[in-house]
Amino acid sequence: MACAYSRYTVCVVIPTRTTADLLQGMWEGVQRFGGVPRRFIWDNESGIGRGNHHAAGVSGFMGVLGATLKQLPPRDPESKGIIERFNRYAETSFMPGRHFLSPQDLQAQLDDWMVKANGRTHATLHAIPAEMYQEELTHFASLPPVKPQCGWFKEVRLGRDYYVSLDGNHYSVSPECIAALVQVRADLNTVSVTCKGSLVAKHRRAWGSGITIKDPAHVAKARQLREKLRLIEHNPKPVLTAQTTLEEYDRVFKIGA
Repeated sequence: MACAYSRYTVCVVIPTRTTADLLQGMWEGVQRFGGVPRRFIWDNESGIGRGNHHAAGVSGFMGVLGATLKQLPPRDPESKGIIERFNRYAETSFMPGRHFLSPQDLQAQLDDWMVKANGRTHATLHAIPAEMYQEELTHFASLPPVKPQCGWFKEVRLGRDYYVSLDGNHYSVSPECIAALVQVRADLNTVSVTCKGSLVAKHRRAWGSGITIKDPAHVAKARQLREKLRLIEHNPKPVLTAQTTLEEYDRVFKIGA
């Protein structure tokens, strides 16, 4: 995201362009700004909305920020020339020769480079974006006291395989929660699962697809529960029932009277 006046830019790496990740990325960017711009100008993409129809959750997100959102018309790259020029600058100045071990490593390298990018003299402004931004920031609104709703959330009943699915990947949960309702939340880096208010799983989010992420503690607990069930099935406890004498049956049914 780039400021129109100062050209000060923040970059957040996101795994997908779904609404959940776009809003989470926007919130991360706003926090990096240290304030809220009065208006956001965004590309015409389905994760945010089309035309005057915002995607689910976008209007509420903007309402918490106290900002307005303007979406650009389709096929109009000139309207977002500031971002397009910065993207070309990053492709030629940041990307060449770099290697990334993980998304977190990419974000760390990008953060280091952004300090230099915002500290250089801008070719068009003939000024340093980081210095001009201090003036622009005085016109921003304060960060909201509560975090807007963003990121992934869903509530599901945990199946017998004790895994939950999110964005095409599968994450293990404590098998003690099988058949219970669990709440799955995810930001850009972490997937957490709660049950009845208690944390029952926490994983680093996978940025691929079709990946299964296992917690060794969950696998060990599942093995323990299966063994316990096997012992119960093979060694059932004796069931005590009431017994009576034959004379009592004779008396009830009046036999031999």
